[in-house]
Amino acid sequence: MLTLTAPHKTIFHSVPAGRKLLGLCVVSTALFQISSLSILLALTFGVAVTYLTQGMGFAKFGARMLRPLWPFVVIIALYHWVTHDFGNGVEIILRMMIAVALANLVTMTTSGFNTQNVSLGNPSASNAPSRSVIGSLMASHVS
Repeated sequence: MLTLTAPHKTIFHSVPAGRKLLGLCVVSTALFQISSLSILLALTFGVAVTYLTQGMGFAKFGARMLRPLWPFVVIIALYHWVTHDFGNGVEIILRMMIAVALANLVTMTTSGFNTQNVSLGNPSASNAPSRSVIGSLMASHVS
């Protein structure tokens, strides 16, 4: 993830962070099961369309956040060109671009995240674990 928050409001700002992270986890895991270049290209197109549906300004901002990947793209492409395995290189590059673009989408549309108040459910519910319980569980695994 290469940025903090987007200057543009989108429909993704209203989606809870946990749901976005779960979706990112599922998609990122699924990317490594896909070996079809045409499917990876379609997914890349889908990610681009997802950004574009939120406005040209948001899409441009998202594209700028991918600039730091270009040295990696060049290295991967050169390596796979030299080894005469350019198809696999393109697959790796597309997977990387899709995963980072989606991770950026999650980060860009999630603001005000405070780790001190994280709860998996209703924070006022009686079944929510207390910090002392979590702290003691963590301490028992560390020692």
